[in-house]
Amino acid sequence: MAEDTSRSVYKKMPTAPYSPTPGCIIFVIGGTAIIVLISWFLYAGFKQAKEIASFTDSKPMVFDATADASSKLPAIQQRLADYAKAIEQKQAATVSLGLEDLNVLLSADPTLASIKDNVRMESIGERAIANISFPLNGIREQRYLNGKIEFTPIVKPSTGLTVQTETVSVPGKTVSEGFINLYKEMHYLDDMLLKAFREHPVTGPPLKSTTSASLKDGNVVLEYDPKVVTGR
Repeated sequence: MAEDTSRSVYKKMPTAPYSPTPGCIIFVIGGTAIIVLISWFLYAGFKQAKEIASFTDSKPMVFDATADASSKLPAIQQRLADYAKAIEQKQAATVSLGLEDLNVLLSADPTLASIKDNVRMESIGERAIANISFPLNGIREQRYLNGKIEFTPIVKPSTGLTVQTETVSVPGKTVSEGFINLYKEMHYLDDMLLKAFREHPVTGPPLKSTTSASLKDGNVVLEYDPKVVTGR
């Protein structure tokens, strides 16, 4: 009779003791990575907030009201309406907006009501310069960018008239290059000044149809040439 060896065989098979070490190592590595990542974000956020605080203020800059803005606004709006009508009829057209014209629009045009306390034009030369007081959100305390933005008007095939930020400065302080580049890349000034007009059913089409924009003799000059192929 054959001997039943199944029990003895199983009893004699060596068994390796259970070790939680591999799982623990993975858990520790994963936990450490998360802690490092959170710490880096906290450090980066603190550093960024500290950097922004170095060139911003706790209070906004107050701009003087533009004299007789409400009474001067209709004449400027009519010039813009004439420009828009010529474009609609596919006729060559030009409109020039000087320093006062732009400040009247900033102060009294309902479309710009949300930023009338934040921007005032200072000068128009090789570049246009605006004084700004922009609230900055997303940091520990309310801060204001009280400074200047230099910009030029350009025309893009996709959007038409566009405000291109060239630089941001704060008198007596150093604005970080990273912050300036962010303002350029995100087109903050363009959104503030033109987005509402660009999305408006009346003012949007002429802005998008403008074929050239330039700074001449202290004016922002917008032109429409029906012969120009813009690809829009």
